[in-house]
Order: sequence, then C-alpha cells, then structure tokens
Amino acid sequence: MQRLEPIIALIALVVAILVALGVYHLIYTAPKQPVYTGHCPPLPATKEVMVAKGLINTGDPIDGSIVYEKWPESTLRSDCYLKNQLTQEQLQSLIARRIINQGEPITKNSVVDRKDHSVLSALLNEGMRAVSIGLDQSTGMSGLLNPGDIVDVIVALNNTGKEKENEEMNRTVVCGVRVLAVDQHLSNAMEAVGLMGKKNAESFQSPKSVTLEVSPRQASALASATKMGTLSLSLHSTNGDQKNTCFESSLKPLEQIKIIRGDAGTSSQQKP
Repeated sequence: MQRLEPIIALIALVVAILVALGVYHLIYTAPKQPVYTGHCPPLPATKEVMVAKGLINTGDPIDGSIVYEKWPESTLRSDCYLKNQLTQEQLQSLIARRIINQGEPITKNSVVDRKDHSVLSALLNEGMRAVSIGLDQSTGMSGLLNPGDIVDVIVALNNTGKEKENEEMNRTVVCGVRVLAVDQHLSNAMEAVGLMGKKNAESFQSPKSVTLEVSPRQASALASATKMGTLSLSLHSTNGDQKNTCFESSLKPLEQIKIIRGDAGTSSQQKP
C-alpha cells in the first residue's frame, strides 16, 4: 500500500494540471463576444398627465383625488388633461361624469363642469330621466342623504275614508334608484357644508328636494304618487344590498269597467 501512495499522488497532480489547462483554454482562447459600443436608443418623449389616484364615483369632485404621472407622448389621447393645463379654480369646478378607476387618465369626456347648466343631463345614464320630489325634515332623513345613495320611494296614501280597513296604506312606488342631487348640490353633504360655510350648514341639514335618476315608467309612477299622498325615502345598504330584490307596487288610477247583467242591462262601476 505504501508503494501505491506516490503513484496516486502523481496521478492526482496530473489531473489537476489538465483541469487547469482546460480552464485556461476556455477563458483565454474562446471566441470573444462583440461588445456594443454605440449609444442606447433615446427614451420616448413623455408628458405628465392627470390620473385618478383612487376610485372616483359619478358626481364626485376630482380635486384632491388626482395625481400627475409621466406617460409616453405617443400613447396619450388628445383629450387628456396635462399638468398645469387647468387652474386651481377650474380644477375645483370639475366633477366626474362617470366612474373613474384608479390609475385612469382624466379626460374631457370623463368630467363635467358643475357650473355648466347641462351638468345634470351629463350625469344621467342613457335612457334615464331626472325627477325631483319635495321633501320635509322627516322624509329627507335629516340631511343624511347624499348624491350617489340608492333609495326607495314610498308613498303614504291619503286617507279618504273610502279605503278598506285591510288595505295597505304605504306602498313602494320606485325601488333602487340613484340620488343625483340633494337640493341643488351634486356633491356629498360634508363637501357642500365646506363650500357653503358654517352659517349655512344648519340649513343644509334639512333638504327641501331630492333629484332621482329613474326610468320613464318610474317617472310616470312618481308623478302619480305625488298626487296620492306623502312621499318618503328609504335608504339602501351598501353591504351587498341587491337592486333586483326590490318590489314596486303598481299605482293605477281608477278605471271605469262595464258589468253585463243577466237582463243585458249595463252599468258602470269603479275598480280600484
């Protein structure tokens, strides 16, 4: 065994030398890759555009809910708002025409000037109507109602003494409709109080009217309900309340019908 040790050591030395020569060959004799010595292509031109820093709901002011980010100029739409394009006064006057998602550029078609006379029609969805109804302190929920809320409209029928004892006197006229404005304010109560000042804050707590977004059929039902009794509002929950669970009562005017008797005589009778 002692005679084999020098031989093994010699073999290990030879192997180490061969490995070193192989590594040297790979490092210093392998073809070298060409090195790019030119300049990198220039970055695309960018502009700072106005984008939403969070979700902006329909009718909400955009001031305070925006940031400016650099976007490639080649991908920008012509109606995007650029930095310093609007004055602070103009910015405070803009509200969202529709829901604007976080990170979405603010365009001229996505906002509307609250000073514009056609601002309400711009907020309406296609095929919908805006209808205003009068409120008092009890039906207006003491000023807690805000634009964007979803409500039902309930009518308490006037008691004329002719109704049956078991007839339901309260009926839901329209269900799951969106509040567009409270009095003449398209923003929420806290913002309106800030704009109006503390002196007028108390008067704002008791709105005199509310404007709702309804379908043409619902608009007709509301017009009939205002003559039949007192209207009140019921606020929907935002925690999973589904609009399709609503049930709207039918308020039909009295109709004249004919009753044919056995003697072929006819008479008219009112049908509720």
